[in-house]
Amino acid sequence: MAVNKLAIILGTIILCASGFFSGKEVFQSESFKNGALIASLFPVNSFEAGTLVDEIPLRTDMEVVEEKSASGLQNNIVAAQGRTAGNIKTQKTAVAVNSVAKTAVKQKKQATTTETEEPESPVVMAQPPVPARPVQKEPVFCLETGAPPANDPVIINEVAWMGDAVSAQREWIELKNISSAVIPIGGWQLFDKSRTIKTVIRNDAVLSAGGTFVLARQGKDKNWTDGADAAFSGTINNSDEELTLFDAGCRPIDKVSALPAWPAGNNETKATMERATDFSWYTSSIPGGTPKIQNSPRTIVTAETSVAEEPESGGASQQLQQTPEAPPPQSPSETPQQPARVLISEVMAGMEGNADFDFIELYNAGDTQADLTGWTIKKKSSSGSESSFVAISRLEGKSIQPKKFFLLGNETGYTGEPILDVVWPHSYSLAYTNNAVVIYNASGEKTDEASWTEILKGQSYERAAWTSNEFTIRPSPSPQNSQTP
Repeated sequence: MAVNKLAIILGTIILCASGFFSGKEVFQSESFKNGALIASLFPVNSFEAGTLVDEIPLRTDMEVVEEKSASGLQNNIVAAQGRTAGNIKTQKTAVAVNSVAKTAVKQKKQATTTETEEPESPVVMAQPPVPARPVQKEPVFCLETGAPPANDPVIINEVAWMGDAVSAQREWIELKNISSAVIPIGGWQLFDKSRTIKTVIRNDAVLSAGGTFVLARQGKDKNWTDGADAAFSGTINNSDEELTLFDAGCRPIDKVSALPAWPAGNNETKATMERATDFSWYTSSIPGGTPKIQNSPRTIVTAETSVAEEPESGGASQQLQQTPEAPPPQSPSETPQQPARVLISEVMAGMEGNADFDFIELYNAGDTQADLTGWTIKKKSSSGSESSFVAISRLEGKSIQPKKFFLLGNETGYTGEPILDVVWPHSYSLAYTNNAVVIYNASGEKTDEASWTEILKGQSYERAAWTSNEFTIRPSPSPQNSQTP
């Protein structure tokens, strides 16, 4: 009986040690808690009868051996359990290592497969933004306003409108600073009449006191412009031409006109046109002109000899109103005869209370009579369109004597003095603003033009000098006719 119970006890221990139950599971089981397990091992009747107590001292040697064997077996089981636990831990470690190794091999294989089948895209480094190319803006070109030029501090000093002995394309224009200060001329603009020449001077350009700045025309011979300060494209016409200089603020600085011919220069000898100290023009006495150097002396022909004036020295600003001394009178045989040259000398567009009080005054600046047969005068609007103003028939048989005036006006609107030489219809009238009058000769060539931005009521628009195309406002009009002395 005792052996059997001991066997049962040992069996229970073996079950616990073998891992089917943990010690915690056994002692926390319901069987242990309610004594069922103990009761099954040690029946109550055994305790009650004292059977178990009585049997313990009565164990035989064989039972003791069996107990020791069971105890040894228990120790072996515990050792085996330790070895088993160690083996399980080792096996778990091995499994974990094996799992990690398999994972690494799998990842390497996947990486190899990925590189073989679909190579990774190269890493694209972020590039700095490319700066936008600056847009070159078209410069804002100046417009004619009819305002007279300042003639200060810079003037158009010399013009080779005829080219030179090498080529007619080798034209150039010289600017000069006539003040005593350094003048920045960056952004200044130069135009011809038709605006085929549209030149904007570079921003860093300056003119020292008395200094010059030469602009040369670009032609087939590109090397010849190397000595110039700037180049321009376009052609300076030999007649019916005009050159206008504006500063950076579009203020008119200087202007020179060919109406229809240039006031100086010689196309045959290729002598240039040079500026005098009184702002008039004369033909250079030096072949090829004097670019970037002092102008040639001006020669005055007298009855006895030729006298050379001192050349312009520059420096201090000259005044437009300065009047040069008149040369001594010339004998008729030595006085050059200038052809007839009809200019617009004064214009009035109306007055307060009489908007038709219009007149146009002409002047013959030449030395010969100007026959007006076949001539006509047209009016130009602000849009540039022209319309007949004084018809050819009204000028038939009319003429202007040398150095004399000629007066035209509205047939009913003009009521002043002196009397009109020719009238135009009452329905025709001039505008106070943005208007112009143009003269055409018998060949259809334009000989002169006067344009204005505004003429105030009761005032007139008068030519400043016969050698220029500049006009000024005259507060008190002074019309003159062919009978005026």
